[in-house]
Amino acid sequence: MEITLTSKGQFTLPMAIRKSLKLKAGDKFIVEQDEYGSVILSPKSSDVKALRSIISYDGPTLSLEDMQRAMEDGFTCL
Repeated sequence: MEITLTSKGQFTLPMAIRKSLKLKAGDKFIVEQDEYGSVILSPKSSDVKALRSIISYDGPTLSLEDMQRAMEDGFTCL
């Protein structure tokens, strides 16, 4: 997919991408450049509910203690 940078340094994300990421006017982004020169554009969301569609867990229900232990073990027990 190709986009064009305007003389003002702006570009438009294609509608398909905006819809798939559920973006709306005013949303903020994090822009990073990796060691190979690629640019990474990530939506910045402060809405925890937005993570629901990105993160999922299909395993058994865990207690808070189980989750704490998993974090301390580097998630090796999940």
